[in-house]
Amino acid sequence: MTKEEIKIQDALGLISYDDKLSIVRNPNTSIEILEYLSRDKHYWIRYYVANNPNTSIEVLKRLSKDEDLWIKDIVKENLRKRKNE
Repeated sequence: MTKEEIKIQDALGLISYDDKLSIVRNPNTSIEILEYLSRDKHYWIRYYVANNPNTSIEVLKRLSKDEDLWIKDIVKENLRKRKNE
């Protein structure tokens, strides 16, 4: 599925919360899709975007300013893992 397909399905309410969770938890999800879903209103969607190894540094930097402390913490953990690889 492409970013555009996800955006359309999301706008039409055709993609469920559980589907989004499956997408953001998949380490093979594209950077573009992760970027789009990083702006989701649901905490857990943003959390798993922040935890995904495929999420770009740019998105992680933005998520490091998220209102939720747990998302900020998982961003730090993801960056720490990358630094140690």
